[in-house]
Amino acid sequence: MSQGLKRMFMSQEKNLYLPKVSVLISAFNRPHMLKKALESVLDQTYPNMEIIIGDGSTDDGVEALIRPYLEAYDHIKYVRSVETGRNLSSLANTLTLFSMATGEFINFLHDYNFFHREKIEKMVHSFLRLPNVKLVTSYRQLVDDAGSELPPVVSTAKLFHQNSLINGKNLGKLMLSQFTNFIGESTTVLFRKNDLMEGWARYGGAHHAVLSDVATWMSLLAQGDAVYIAEPLSYSRIHLDYNQMNSADLELGRIAEWASILRSSLEGQLIEMDEYQGYLKQWNERWDSRIHELMAIENQAFIMQGVRAKCLRLLEDIPQVCNL
Repeated sequence: MSQGLKRMFMSQEKNLYLPKVSVLISAFNRPHMLKKALESVLDQTYPNMEIIIGDGSTDDGVEALIRPYLEAYDHIKYVRSVETGRNLSSLANTLTLFSMATGEFINFLHDYNFFHREKIEKMVHSFLRLPNVKLVTSYRQLVDDAGSELPPVVSTAKLFHQNSLINGKNLGKLMLSQFTNFIGESTTVLFRKNDLMEGWARYGGAHHAVLSDVATWMSLLAQGDAVYIAEPLSYSRIHLDYNQMNSADLELGRIAEWASILRSSLEGQLIEMDEYQGYLKQWNERWDSRIHELMAIENQAFIMQGVRAKCLRLLEDIPQVCNL
């Protein structure tokens, strides 16, 4: 048997024992960045993967880039928005990709981010070694448009200086206490698809359009532990997402959804009533005046009356809930 055939046989046999990972890439009008993202997945040391690319672009640049890859790799799939007259929104693209995934594990990848070549291998190893783990994340390195490294911001600062196993509820409480996503955006995390019994972006029965990643992480943390890998296994460019909401809509939606996540955490017994009262008081102190400013801004096409009413209702209920 030739060395080439032997390597191919060994790789195929290894795949029988390694769980499949679905890498789900959301793309939007950035073929020059998508190329680096896709190549970082193809360069992974982990052998058993499928790659699904969801294209929400308004032009054909991404499709033209992907076509040669589809001919060369049979484990790459491509889906283009079929919605007439408008591009596929960021969340809708994510939900489509999630529904198409056939792997036991899922890792999303935005087209403007990219992976360390050992990311998937190291994260799957953590799952196979530690049975109660529900998500694996890592330090994420911020980069500029050219890929040069940038210093961390508050949300991306290194949580631990060595690989760590963390109680899920404690990590969830850390995020709630700071209203900050310390775990990372969807590019950063590997998780089991079947552990998301409510699906992506849902927590405690509520759907979250803005804090979809936070809601998903809280749902997983309520079920078990997390692993934090201290080395950078993903590289992130910030503030490039193509959500169709304007900045005021995003901010108000983010504020309202943090309150919704707090409530779901209480109802799901991740936090106790006294903790809920403390966090809600912090929420009120941080955002009371800002909510009124945002609600006064006109022409907010995205924000529905329900979101506005939720914010007002929270402000009215806080004195009673927190015994103020």
